[in-house]
Formats: sequence, structure tokens, C-alpha cells
Amino acid sequence: MKMLRLISCLLMAMGLPAATPVRYSVDLTIVPERPEFSGVARITVKLDAGSTGVTLNAKDLVPGNARVSSGGRTVAARARVLNPEEIRVEWVAPLGPGEAEVEIAYQGRMDDKLLVGPYRRQVDGAWYVFTTFTAIEARRAFPCFDEPHFKTPWKLTLHVRREHQAFSNTGMETETPEPDGMKAMRFAATAPLPSELVAFAVGPFDTLEGHAAGQKKVPVRVVTPRGRSQQGRYAADVTDTLLARLERYTGIPYPSGKLDHVALPEGAYGAVENPGLITYQQRGLLAEPGKDTPEWRARLRGLMTHELAHQWFGNLVTQAGWQDVWLSEGFATWLAGRMMDDDSPAAERNLAAVAARERIMAVDSVAAARPVRLAMRGREELSDVYSRMVYQKGAAVLLMLEGWQGEQRFRQELQSYLKQRQFGVATTDDLAKALGTAATLHTFLDQPGIPKVEVTARCENGRGRLMLAQQDKAKNWSVPVCWRTDRARACTVLESGEQTVPLNACPAWVFGNAGGTGYYRTVWSEGQLKVLTAGGLAQLTAAEKLTLVYDLQAGGVGASVLSTLAADAQPRVARAAAEALRAVAPKEPTGEKP
Repeated sequence: MKMLRLISCLLMAMGLPAATPVRYSVDLTIVPERPEFSGVARITVKLDAGSTGVTLNAKDLVPGNARVSSGGRTVAARARVLNPEEIRVEWVAPLGPGEAEVEIAYQGRMDDKLLVGPYRRQVDGAWYVFTTFTAIEARRAFPCFDEPHFKTPWKLTLHVRREHQAFSNTGMETETPEPDGMKAMRFAATAPLPSELVAFAVGPFDTLEGHAAGQKKVPVRVVTPRGRSQQGRYAADVTDTLLARLERYTGIPYPSGKLDHVALPEGAYGAVENPGLITYQQRGLLAEPGKDTPEWRARLRGLMTHELAHQWFGNLVTQAGWQDVWLSEGFATWLAGRMMDDDSPAAERNLAAVAARERIMAVDSVAAARPVRLAMRGREELSDVYSRMVYQKGAAVLLMLEGWQGEQRFRQELQSYLKQRQFGVATTDDLAKALGTAATLHTFLDQPGIPKVEVTARCENGRGRLMLAQQDKAKNWSVPVCWRTDRARACTVLESGEQTVPLNACPAWVFGNAGGTGYYRTVWSEGQLKVLTAGGLAQLTAAEKLTLVYDLQAGGVGASVLSTLAADAQPRVARAAAEALRAVAPKEPTGEKP
């Protein structure tokens, strides 16, 4: 609500009466064989005093008749295309303050080449309609306020052929026959949603019923093109297990009243997390007999867990603006890794997280790297909204925060964040307030790059101290540095270029990235590595050893340590060390001219 009030104030300061959406009711007539569709949108808006119009997002929609109702009276209105992204609905007599219902009839198109908005595809000779509205493509289906901070209930009615099925975010309330072989399928109102998460599908689908899932025992279905429903058996069967893990972690039951997994034709987005109607490329969701190998099943579990994690992070609590889309995608990426199969050893999960962090560090280390958070002010800028940095660096920052604060505290703070903001929106600052990490979050999200930290132990008169120093003093990093010695593990936030931490005793060795969770490079000297090898290398966890390998490779040092780790019992550590050794070890002379 603070965001809505701010927008209202800004518009009033410009001399423009503001309007904000309260709820939507949309009727769509969809026949998949035809590229055109028709619609009527009824949008209840809250108007400021003296309003004579409202501007709505719309793309490739042709507006028709319009009217506005307020205070028991209805007046004619005029709808016109304002620019390629907006239409304007205007009326003569000023209205407001208060609520009014703006009604607009319009025509639109369902493209058979595009993969956004409402689009249609032919599968095995039959036509189907699907939707992908993220990021700003809902405006291709209906006039709306197409920004994520506008969360309101939606109520859809789909007029379709009687032999077709239709699905949306919620369960169907009624189905009524209509003339000319059509029927009206009315769906229950949604919880407050941004326009990007509204979804529907129409066509001659088959469905496969799964077991009721989650604490509320919601119905589960896999929705497929005709004749392929049995290929969705594994997805239907595994849903309850995945949902239960996420409910336990978040402390909140699955927020929607049903859960449909929809198989899309090839070429579509890999998956989209629409509440109650998650869509996937069919090759990821469905398996022909004999092709549902253990590897395929593991990939599907990872994909489904990512999309299900969005039901809390992104759907229940939505980013207030596109610059904060990491609050959705970064969280889903991190939590999907966090929720790997219970029968996978914790060491395997930690190694996977370290390897994923290393991959995004490689991207983050180049001069052209972009920050996680970027202002997004139009269609061109939004083409980069789903950058790898948003997913992977966002997830790596969360891994670091969890390692710094501890799993239990971090989980409790996230649960509080979700409960306080459920069915609303949030910013990075809102999350930072919940976690108490404002400086650190903005350090890592608002600028590209990787801090380099020296961690050196000193001992005098039987007392020890750690000397922490950042190599890159040109950037204002706020780095949670966690270390371990032979005696203790602790963390501090390195706010400035240098910091001294007193210790109770002299450590025999020190490792500068305890748990291997920090998003920074530890800078090693050969002397420090010699001490570590003598006493501490064997005591490091697999994740810490892998982190050490990557740091040595980046620093171009530590050939002897890498040789030792190349024989490590953990295969992933051994492979990474052997690869790093080829880059770090001095080259043998060949006798050829340089």
C-alpha cells in the first residue's frame, strides 16, 4: 500500500488524478482455431477527485465500446489507443474520489509464432491456446495495470467450444452451455495477483489426476495435449513430496486452492510459476515410456521445486518492481538447491551450491558484468530482466547470508518476512529490514564484482588476532566474512578496508571462508597455504576444499595444495583440483623459442 500511495502522490504532483486497481473481472471468448479473440474487461479502480479518465496498459488490442459506473450511475466513455503500450479511457463528467468500474470491450490476437501473451499452437493436428504474461505481456490479453506492485483479485470467465477444456489459476465455479456450440466456464476469484501471474489454457486437453497434496490436500493435475496424459505420471506422483518440503521450510501452507502442471509445446519458456497453473515445456514435464530415467527424474524434481518455491517467493510475496525480481528468481533458485532430495547427503548439496556460485562468479568477474538490481523502465530494458545474475548471483548472496546468520535464524527470519507480507509486495529494503542486512545486500546486489579478502593470523605473547583486509578499496564492500581455525568458527562484517579481530588463543591455521558459503575470494599466500596444509587441510569440509580450489585457481597460486587435493576422496573436489592444477602449475620448458 505504501507503493500505491507513493504513485498516487507523484501523479497528483504532476497534476494528473491517479487511479489504482481494486479488482478485475474479465470475459474472454477464445476459439484456438481462430487467431482473433474478443474480450470485455471490467476493472474496479479507485479514483482521485476530479478524474476524467484512466490510462491502462494494452498492446495490440483494439478497444471498442466503453463505459464507467460510479455512485449508482453509468456514463458513456471513449477508449482510444494512446501509444503502442497504452490505451486511454475518458469520460466527460469528473468522477471521484472513490471507486468506479471501467468497462471496455476489445479485440485481440493470439499469435502462432510468438511465445508471449495469449498464443496458440498446433499439436498433432489440434489447436491449443496458452499464455505467458511475464514480464509485461498480460497487456496483450486484457487492458490492465501491468506492473507487479498492482496486486488485486482477478475473476475470469472463458467462453470456449463445448468440446474443449479450459484452465486458469483457480478452480471452476460453474459451466454453462451457450449458443453456437459454446460454453461459459467461470472461475473463482484469485487471491491478490499481479497481472503477470494471471494465466489460462484452452483446447482439447487430457488430464491426469495426482494425489491431493500439501497440508490443505489441494487437488493436483497434469494437463497435457490430447493422448499424452500418462506421460505426466511421475510429475503427478512427486508433487506432494516436494510441496511438503517447501511447506515445512516456509511455515506456510501452499497458498493456492489447486495445483495444475501444464505441458507446453516445444520452444516455450522452460517453466512459468503461475499460481495454481504452472506451465512447463512438455519435454521437461512429460516422459515417454522408457525415457523417465533417474537423471530425467532428478532434473524434473529440480525444475518443479524451483517453480513451487515461487508460490511463496514471487507469488505470495511479490517484488514491488522489476529491479527487485531477484526476490522471486534468486529465492526460487536458492531454495530449489536447498530443497534437494532428502536422501542426498548434505555434503552433496553444499558442493552443488559452491559449484553454482563459481559459475556465476566467472560471469561476475568480467568488466561488462551487470549488477543484480537494475532499474527497468521500458520494454527494451525489460529484455534483460531475467539475467543469469538475477537467478544465480541472487541465489549465491542468499547462500552467503544463510551461512553468516546460521540456518535456523535465517529460516525464522524468512518465515517472518513471508507472513508479514503475504499477498502483498516487498522491496529489497523490506527483506534487508527483516534480516538486518541492508548494507550487505546493497553491496552485493547494486554493483557487479567479487570482493577479495585477505585473512591473516597473528600471534603475540600467546594471544592471537586476525587481520582482515579487502584488496579492492575502490568499492564500498560490506562483506560478511566467516572463518574457522583449529579452535573456533566465527563471523564478522568487514565494513571498511581493514579490520582486526582479537582471538582468545593462537590458531594453528585459519581458513577464510568457513562453510564455503561466502561470495568473495580469499587471497592466499604460499606461506599461509603451507601452514594450512600442515595442520588444517584434512579438517576442511568438502565444500571448503572446493572453495579453496577455486580461490587458488583464481589467484594463480597453490600448485602443491592443488596436487594434494587432486587425490581427494571427494570426486568433485579431485576433478576441480586437477583442472585448476593445469592452470596454476608452472609450465615445463619445451626447448622451443618463446
